[in-house]
Amino acid sequence: MSDSYFLLEGGLPKVRSCPNLFDEIELLTEYLVVHFLFERLLSRCDGSPTSTGMTASVPYTIRN
Repeated sequence: MSDSYFLLEGGLPKVRSCPNLFDEIELLTEYLVVHFLFERLLSRCDGSPTSTGMTASVPYTIRN
């Protein structure tokens, strides 16, 4: 079986028994980037007043 047609004929590639540490770091980095971008997108929709664009973890009050 040709490597170029492996996904079409055999499904997903075989998983290595011991994942590489750098692969794990790369996956964690991708997760964090997607998480923070999604968090920023949500914060723009809810009108959060924080300067970083992240949602506030503590509710704020407006005082006169």
